[in-house]
Amino acid sequence: YDLSGLATDAQISAATVRLVASNASPTTEAVTLRGYEGLRPWTELGATWNVYSAANSWNTAGARGANVDVTGTPASNSGAKFTFSAPIGSSDGTVLTSTGFATYIQDIVTAGGSSVDFALHNSFNEGQHLSINSSRGTEGSRPKLQMTYTSVIGSGGGGGTGPGATG
Repeated sequence: YDLSGLATDAQISAATVRLVASNASPTTEAVTLRGYEGLRPWTELGATWNVYSAANSWNTAGARGANVDVTGTPASNSGAKFTFSAPIGSSDGTVLTSTGFATYIQDIVTAGGSSVDFALHNSFNEGQHLSINSSRGTEGSRPKLQMTYTSVIGSGGGGGTGPGATG
């Protein structure tokens, strides 16, 4: 997600990414997806399970290379920057809620970053299947970033809710 339009002094008070499950069979237990900061220069049209761009492979397929593909260690569920939860019974069309995402965005803005890149990994629960697809069906079903922030530089002391980038 592109943050380049945000003022450098933006104070993020709320941020969520709306994720809608697709191709999911009803879950029998809650599913937690952990968000890890992406470390590779992936491309939207080139990234797959095996590569982050047309000619470059992930260190570990699925962007699971600890501290190479992503910060932290997905294999042991450690180092995640935020989480998404899908309740018991989640199936196609379920909207996932996030915890800790506003803090993650604020850390990026404070460090002078201009984009949000992350990889989601489940808890390695083999019986669960929950997919998120950025090109799924309608615009309303695609991932969408929404945030509320204040800024003295960028808005003359005002604030607002970001328009919500989709990706």
